[in-house]
Amino acid sequence: MHFPKQVAKSMKFDASRGGITSYVLHIIFLVPIFIHTFQIGGQAYFDDIYNTYDDTQRISIYALFYLTNAILFIYSLSRKDGLYYTLLLTAILLLILFFQLGMVDSVFNIDKFTYVLPAVRGILWVTSTFAFAFFIYKKDVFLNSFFYFSYFSCIFCLFCMALYSVTNVPFGISVAYGFPRAQGLLSEPSAISIFVPSFIIISYIRKDYIAMLVGLATLLAASSAIGYIVFCLMVIVYLSRFIRFDNYVFAALCCSPLIVVSLIFSPVNDFFITVLTFISDILRGLSFDAGNYNSQGDRIVSALVQLPNIIQLTDPRALSSVGDLARIASPIFMSNFLFNNDLIYIGTGPSVFGAVALDLFRVVLDSGFVFYAISSYGIFIATLLVFMMIRMYIRLNNDLVIKVIYAGATIAVLFNSAAGINGYTIALFFVIYQFKPEKLCANSN
Repeated sequence: MHFPKQVAKSMKFDASRGGITSYVLHIIFLVPIFIHTFQIGGQAYFDDIYNTYDDTQRISIYALFYLTNAILFIYSLSRKDGLYYTLLLTAILLLILFFQLGMVDSVFNIDKFTYVLPAVRGILWVTSTFAFAFFIYKKDVFLNSFFYFSYFSCIFCLFCMALYSVTNVPFGISVAYGFPRAQGLLSEPSAISIFVPSFIIISYIRKDYIAMLVGLATLLAASSAIGYIVFCLMVIVYLSRFIRFDNYVFAALCCSPLIVVSLIFSPVNDFFITVLTFISDILRGLSFDAGNYNSQGDRIVSALVQLPNIIQLTDPRALSSVGDLARIASPIFMSNFLFNNDLIYIGTGPSVFGAVALDLFRVVLDSGFVFYAISSYGIFIATLLVFMMIRMYIRLNNDLVIKVIYAGATIAVLFNSAAGINGYTIALFFVIYQFKPEKLCANSN
């Protein structure tokens, strides 16, 4: 297969263009995405009252997230060109948060500490990602770091699966659905969707077929429905390039969360119930009890049969009754809740609603990057975010490998929050990078 010269150029990874400091800072940026949890014991999920099962030792490395974000933030303050921009953004976000928390106090009757600390964490995440985009990012260093971090994570997942097969020790393995699924050092198996589909396609572009096979093996070992879906969508997006249709496919995918949110409005709601009931009736003969499956095929069919129920549920605690469709039902609950409490237009602050939902309902409701933006800053900012996501993809038309990384990381988090806000980092980074002043761009290429 022959590629245009500008595409072939983007496929070359030139390690000589980045110094040691640059590589260290890129690794610091990527670490929370690829290293999240040490887990021994396969029942890595939460029950109805949000307690972990006794046979699982699960250590989430939240301190690593704070540390890496703080290092990037402090680094930006140490630069002449970084001090002004970083402090200005921080001040703006804090002022907005001050206004938002006044509204939150009037709606939620819970301890302020429950949501103030997550809000600070959310602002630190935004500002550190901004710092990386404006003052640290170098394309060649980023490509190398992302590729080899992905390679390491894939090999480690396969090692965990091999260890389990030989010793039956579930280190880095989840058996929450009744069969082993590799997750390595990630938060859960579906977190592989953020980088493995992109890694496979990049390996194919580079003609590194061993790496491609490692990626495919990891995809199978993780046995993640989200991973399979993202990989299929990425293949569709990649192949649609050849008929110059990929921009439209990516745009449609990015808009899908906003379509889901529109279900809170009655006319749209009634139409979707009619359509989904029709689909469910066709599949009824293949139905399985939600939550009881022996394979991913059972999970998918079980989810499809539950389609009509996702819009009609009224209690967030009943999300488990629709199985995997909770990822779609939960943001509908979220949007309804925000709408009914006059928060849909301004949001509750970064990461605030996630903490509040856990405290009030014991479930995560803003599961996805766009839904997180809605709960954090309201529907208007979230709509602008979707526009900027699409705009960034179009701007990358002549940079194939970067485009693949961005598309994979973005599609993976449209309806998935497996790694928390860590999983949204690459998508947020590329959105922010569009606003980088021209005078700062020279050092990024």
